[in-house]
Amino acid sequence: MNKLFYLVILVLMILSCDGQNHETKHEIPPPKVIVSNPVPCIGEEVQFYYQSDMSGNPVWNFGDGTTSTGALAKHTYTTEKQYDVTLVFSDGSGGEATVHTPVEVMGKSLHTELQRLVANPLDIWLCTHRANTYAGKQNGIPENSVEAIQKAIEVGANMVEIDVRTTSDGHFVLMHDATITRTTNASGNVKDKTLAQLKSYKLRAANGALTNYTIPTLEEALLAGRGKIYFNLDKVAEVGNLPKLVAVVDSLHMLDRTLFYVSGNKDAGSLIKNNSTQSLVFPWVSNPTDVNYWSSKSLTYLAQIDYQATDAVSLIATARTKQMITYSNSLDDAGDNAVLQGNFSSIDKMKQIQLQIIQTDYTELIKNYLK
Repeated sequence: MNKLFYLVILVLMILSCDGQNHETKHEIPPPKVIVSNPVPCIGEEVQFYYQSDMSGNPVWNFGDGTTSTGALAKHTYTTEKQYDVTLVFSDGSGGEATVHTPVEVMGKSLHTELQRLVANPLDIWLCTHRANTYAGKQNGIPENSVEAIQKAIEVGANMVEIDVRTTSDGHFVLMHDATITRTTNASGNVKDKTLAQLKSYKLRAANGALTNYTIPTLEEALLAGRGKIYFNLDKVAEVGNLPKLVAVVDSLHMLDRTLFYVSGNKDAGSLIKNNSTQSLVFPWVSNPTDVNYWSSKSLTYLAQIDYQATDAVSLIATARTKQMITYSNSLDDAGDNAVLQGNFSSIDKMKQIQLQIIQTDYTELIKNYLK
């Protein structure tokens, strides 16, 4: 009896000691997760890190079957979709917190796509002029509107050109002209109007008819197309505050999806680059000297030319030796106006001289012809 009693006591003591070695799971304050870019492109490195007053052991799950540990984690996604990134943070004493962070991978980097065009000189992209499309014009959708951008995406344009101007209170809006007289039901200069004033006006369609559409901010425009289409920002040399413009584009994680068209303004190009080395500056060139200058600048993959110039063929060849592609308008009588009549001779010429980005009001018509 005594032996049995002591045996039971011994077993209970062992179980008690063993129980003290097992941690009881409990929640701890979750760390703050910071992502370098929550809407990255395919192939873009994303950095994840956390902030916490506690020391602990982080385990990252990137949502695509891969994991990592450490205070700073880096990952590159290869497939376009939305991922649920989780951080499991434990303090080593049974405390644990799980934080979920969405990351949406949207399309390829414009850097990557322009490099691909350089390597494939027969490929052609179509860029909508002021976001205009044939369908958009037919349906009364105004130029430089969010709705026009959405239509450009719908018809399959590769890029959309939009014009940026600055309001009196420092916001960026879409407007080609310096005044709003042609395109709205009001008059005056964009630079003399506040954003609130401009938002109160209605846009006109190409035929002058008044619509219910309003003037969009640059942010609204970029968000409407992020991950769906690339952007070419025109009039940037006239906005007056290029560092702020670059900062706005960067804040929306759009630097790798956007061109800054500076025409031949070297100072504007340098200022943009000084504020972000990742910015894609897009110039006009008219001779080999221009090509040599701009090709020496980092991430300058393309330049605009006049495809009807007598030296267009040699200029394109010079640009190609510098790993640059060329871009031109199709907006004159020989271009878009002829296309409307079923005459695609200008498009044939652009294709023959290996021009690779065509800016047009009639993306669908040219796209169907090039099939």
